[in-house]
Amino acid sequence: MALVMDLFICLFVKRRIPRNRYVALFLLCVFYFILYIYQPHVFMVLLLGFVGISLVIGVANIVLANILKKPMAIIRIPINNPISWMLYRVQIIDKEYFIFTKGLFKSFYNQEIGVVVQDEEDRDNIKNMLIIIVDYIGKSEHNILQNQTMNWGIWLIKFIEHDDGVLHIYEYDENSKNEYSEGVERSVVYWADQNCTCIQYGSEYVDPMFHHTVAVTSGVMEGQPIEAFRQKMDGDFSGWFIITKDYITSSDHEYIDIQNFKTYHINHVVDIQPRLVKYLSLQPGFRVNLIGEEDVVVFDPRLLEDE
Repeated sequence: MALVMDLFICLFVKRRIPRNRYVALFLLCVFYFILYIYQPHVFMVLLLGFVGISLVIGVANIVLANILKKPMAIIRIPINNPISWMLYRVQIIDKEYFIFTKGLFKSFYNQEIGVVVQDEEDRDNIKNMLIIIVDYIGKSEHNILQNQTMNWGIWLIKFIEHDDGVLHIYEYDENSKNEYSEGVERSVVYWADQNCTCIQYGSEYVDPMFHHTVAVTSGVMEGQPIEAFRQKMDGDFSGWFIITKDYITSSDHEYIDIQNFKTYHINHVVDIQPRLVKYLSLQPGFRVNLIGEEDVVVFDPRLLEDE
């Protein structure tokens, strides 16, 4: 039955399957072809039996999942696939210092993925991260591979295989010898804080990515108090302009010419201006003043006007 399911997945869901199963699939197809030619009645009985058993197992899994209330992600195959009615279940297992997926390979032929827990407060955020990644695999029809990188909000994560065969998630760390360190402490905190901030101010979540740039005036990279405003994104430019109080030229906040700005990648700015991090996913049109003791956040529609 598992081999027949492999055949359906290979043909219709267009997922990669392990190489060692191709021979078995070929032999299975030959067997069913011969059976169809010489024993069509037996072939139909086996086919209907397979479909019936699959339906029973699928319904039973859904019922058990609702009864037991186990922490798991239920992923539906995209609607354009012929077997979109089928559900695949991937569990998120929480074991002390390590949180990982179970069933990812069985459902999508993707290696299991895990995260080392460095801070107890990050557990829920890590589980949410894994559920989102599983959802991405299910909907995009793309497997995650060894050494693949992925943008996680403004930060960058990388999948590295360990001896246990699980893809462990690392995050960018410029102080690490290999540029990445195991764990996702910064990634999940940044992502969670930015989502909460967007909800707080009624903003759409528009996260700049790790490789995007911001425009800054002198003094910003020296850690001086700042004000930031976001205009429309343009290519790799996030839309964020960051200035110090020395560049506010009037009471109605007219700013210096664009030629006086320098561009930096976001990861270079967040370490120097950590107070700004949680606001970076506010949609274009927002202005954030961090010069005083209290943060002042307003929506300024003038920032969206075309020059």
